[in-house]
Amino acid sequence: MIENCCYALAVGVNDGQITDERFYSNVELENEVPDSFAEVSVNLFDDDSEQIDRKIIERIRQRCAIYCLLLMGPTFGKAWFEWACSWRGLTRLEIHTKLDDTAFDRCKKLAEKGSLITLVLHTEAFEDRLVELVKVLLCRKQFKTVWLLDSAPLAELLKFSFENRECISGKDIHFLYECSTVAQLLKEHLQLCPKEDSEKVEMQHQYYPNTLFKKPSSAYICSYPVTTEDMFKFYVYFELRGQSADVGELLALPNTTTLGILFV
Repeated sequence: MIENCCYALAVGVNDGQITDERFYSNVELENEVPDSFAEVSVNLFDDDSEQIDRKIIERIRQRCAIYCLLLMGPTFGKAWFEWACSWRGLTRLEIHTKLDDTAFDRCKKLAEKGSLITLVLHTEAFEDRLVELVKVLLCRKQFKTVWLLDSAPLAELLKFSFENRECISGKDIHFLYECSTVAQLLKEHLQLCPKEDSEKVEMQHQYYPNTLFKKPSSAYICSYPVTTEDMFKFYVYFELRGQSADVGELLALPNTTTLGILFV
């Protein structure tokens, strides 16, 4: 095996059966199937099975892998929910479409009981009640990052984060693709951050802008007015790729495709 080579497995599950299986690698894959994987993704389509086929469990079982569960349909069957709650390697949940009531309740219970570190909410999935799911996770000790593809709830999430700032220290919120509303909300409250401060923040978050952005902006500190009397301070980075070098960073902010908020 090539040194530092990382293999990933993604399986699609529909109606209790594996319907798709794909391999990914940071090096070119040869014809042979890898024996082990560092990452395993389960893409769960409509599935309300009472139990999971043992063959599926054996296929995805990896001793030290990081697991991601992607809900591609509106359901979240009991068997997969119980698996998700008990599988300690499951650290990432992605919701791709609107959930039915049972699936939403199970996601909330998973947030309360599981070991999730990352949550990704896609635009097609977003609805107001999912903000409650984000709030639950932001207060969980092990949780680190939420990715949003809809900017609507930011003001509410900032108010919640301010009220629970002891819990959310060291966590971050990222926006992807659609950031114009976020930019409009934050732009007038941003100031360039001193280099020494930004280095401390990045160290606290184990956060390296070059790993998330192709062309990261400078670090900015935001003093956001959550009330008429209270200012909430946090740090902001955003993507500059594709922006003209002749345009100042803050002038380019409304057109950014990725924006990160770091709480301290």
